[in-house]
Amino acid sequence: MLALAGTAAVGALAGCTGGGSSSPDGHTVTAAKPDGDGSATPGELRWLLTHGDGALDVRGMRVDGDDIDVTFASDASDLTAFLQEIGKVLNGYARYVRSGGTATRLVGHVADRARTDYEGGGKRGQADRFHVKREWAQKFNDGALSKREYLQKAINTRAYVRTVAAGNATSTTSATTASTSGNATSGDA
Repeated sequence: MLALAGTAAVGALAGCTGGGSSSPDGHTVTAAKPDGDGSATPGELRWLLTHGDGALDVRGMRVDGDDIDVTFASDASDLTAFLQEIGKVLNGYARYVRSGGTATRLVGHVADRARTDYEGGGKRGQADRFHVKREWAQKFNDGALSKREYLQKAINTRAYVRTVAAGNATSTTSATTASTSGNATSGDA
């Protein structure tokens, strides 16, 4: 189920890096076409996610310490399409790691997500966020994790943020849903 980000774009990241401009605060990442120097940057990861076959609508990317936070709009109409979108993010991050990228975790935030109960999506629709750890990407790159196992680890971290009315005030709460497949341990999320 892990969707590929497109042959041209995926191949371009292998052996890329450099580039990528940041805002004055040094945290916002803009896309930078891979330059092939062998050390991947967050800007090149953003370029990979936004170009090529099946590109995502990346709304924002920030570096926060050792984490990369990427926000993308989902246009998935069913669970399979949503898993393919997550797969594109995971595949891009795996390529980034394989090409020398140093971020230890990527957190995916879903903008404009489907909030309805599409077939197979569960009562809450799509998750608001998920994450993937560098060690999982390395194991996937080394063949120690299959595509399915790599995707499952990220799915096990999914979280739903919902708004709850409390009197006249509104508060936001988060609920994390772990899969019962047993593929991830409590230390994985």
